[in-house]
Amino acid sequence: MGENEDSAKSLGLNTNKYRYLAVLLGSFFCALAGINLALERMTIFTNNMTAGRGFIAIAAIYCGRGDPLSSSVYAVIFGLARALAVNLSLHAGAAAAVFDVIPYVVMTVVLTVVSIVKYRNHKVRGV
Repeated sequence: MGENEDSAKSLGLNTNKYRYLAVLLGSFFCALAGINLALERMTIFTNNMTAGRGFIAIAAIYCGRGDPLSSSVYAVIFGLARALAVNLSLHAGAAAAVFDVIPYVVMTVVLTVVSIVKYRNHKVRGV
């Protein structure tokens, strides 16, 4: 219901209904993502195959400050970093595992830059 539930209630919206709907919809899409991951890699199923991708999704939401368009841009950036890691590891041979760290390094750098920009904006505004 956003940051101000009282304003939604003042419009006559049933906030509980929308909350449950949001949780169910989010759960449905998480289930689809899990099904996709399991079916896509069915022949090479391993334990912990998600490997921190949920944390990267949370980082994309944080960097985008909850705005769907901005969060999508950050998710694409992190996805490109993952694709780079996969492509580099195909040609690396025995050192392939070294490239698995690329998405996390990119995520850390982006989170640091976003935090610095956010801190400077608050400092300039005097908040």
